[in-house]
Amino acid sequence: MRIEVLGCWAPYPRPDEACSGYLVSAGETRILLDCGHSVFGRLARVTDFRRLTAVFVSHFHPDHCADLPALRHAIKGALKDGSRSGRLPVYAPGAPAEDYSRLASWDDAFEVRRLEDMAGGELTVGAVRVAWVPGEHPLPGYALSCSAGGRRLVYTGDTAFREEIVAFAAGADLLLAEASGLEKDLEFLQGAHMTAAQAGETARRAQVRWLSLTHIYPEYDVGRLKAEAARALGREALAASEVRIYELEEI
Repeated sequence: MRIEVLGCWAPYPRPDEACSGYLVSAGETRILLDCGHSVFGRLARVTDFRRLTAVFVSHFHPDHCADLPALRHAIKGALKDGSRSGRLPVYAPGAPAEDYSRLASWDDAFEVRRLEDMAGGELTVGAVRVAWVPGEHPLPGYALSCSAGGRRLVYTGDTAFREEIVAFAAGADLLLAEASGLEKDLEFLQGAHMTAAQAGETARRAQVRWLSLTHIYPEYDVGRLKAEAARALGREALAASEVRIYELEEI
């Protein structure tokens, strides 16, 4: 299983970069996790958008979904010219209702389904088994897990520290954990986001093989975030801004 980081910044990207977007590939399966600001252009650099198997939206804040309209028009054009044969499945939270309804109305390109309607909180998409659990955030949102070939990626989405996320991530090969701030920001982030140290603590308790920090505030020193995460983890932490491609067979 291969994970390509298309973007990792929040709530806006650094110059020539992108917000949250991660392409998961296994065989011919291509799954896009989130599609924030500038993600579509970066997606087009690494794969043909027509080959996408599905999209999963963790929640409806713009830094996670702002480029969905661009993807919609690309898929719509591909359907029209015959270069793609079917609408693109998009899985997303059912709330806020107005956001979900807007997305669902784009049925000229997307086949949209509520994550809440999927029995058991998991399904198989091509060669990948995808599962999800709720996070803790001002908008309803989900952490996502992708499994294929005996390897597993867990992506926290946006969430405060939760015991449920620790349990969900247990034993993962790679944890892409949001690290929205430093320890000095803990009170400000409470109930919405994790600090880098909390990301490290989540990874340590979940006993994951590798931790990579994502959802990084563009003005922060990435090295300082990694250092705080590493102290809590007890070993090296990576940063999604520095490691663009993960081959889970290798790490």
